[in-house]
Amino acid sequence: LPDGARTMPSIHTSADEIAALNAKQILSLAEAACLLDCHVNTVSNWIKRGDLIASKKEGRRRVYVRRADLDKFLAR
Repeated sequence: LPDGARTMPSIHTSADEIAALNAKQILSLAEAACLLDCHVNTVSNWIKRGDLIASKKEGRRRVYVRRADLDKFLAR
């Protein structure tokens, strides 16, 4: 995670839930935050700064993160 990122313990997320999230190709911000073990606001801030690429489905307000973009972010 980038310097200054605060993490939150994911005590409510089971190993099975993490495995299911790892298999998904499109993630909500909350799901991405869960995988990154950080707060959803941190993910949102990375998107606003351009550090993490996010997408919107046409006509929708919700923002999504593609798994490939999350993997690129983690590889930096």
